[in-house]
Parts: sequence; structure tokens; C-alpha cells
Amino acid sequence: MDTGKFEDQIKLAHQKQDEYLEKYNNLHILFKSEKGMNGHLKEQISILEFAISELNKLNESYIKEIGKLKQKLRIKVDSDI
Repeated sequence: MDTGKFEDQIKLAHQKQDEYLEKYNNLHILFKSEKGMNGHLKEQISILEFAISELNKLNESYIKEIGKLKQKLRIKVDSDI
């Protein structure tokens, strides 16, 4: 085999290796950022779930208070009649 061709093949192999390493590094960065984003989204979902839970409790309290006010109003209306 000609030494020049062999050296060209080695250079080409090194170029391909560099390309593949760059692609690997880009994928690794993408994977890490996606993993980080998933963690961030999970945290945001937990916060939203907590907020919804608190709003549901507040809503239940309002419903109870409205029920009490309706009862007082009925009593008032009945006593006025």
C-alpha cells in the first residue's frame, strides 16, 4: 500500500473520529439538558399539584361558608314570614 494513501486514510479516520466525538458530545449535552429540563418540569408539576390541592381546600371552605350563609338566610326568611 502506498504510504501517501495510508496517511490519507489515517487523516480521514481521524476526521471521522472527531466528527463522531463532536456528535457524541452534542448528544450528551442534549441528554443532560433534557434530563435537567425534566427535573425542572417535575418540580413545576409538584408545585402546581400543591397549589391545586390548596385551592381545592379553599374551595371546600367557601362551599361550607356558602352553605352556612344559605342556612342563615333561610332561617331569616322563615322568621320574617
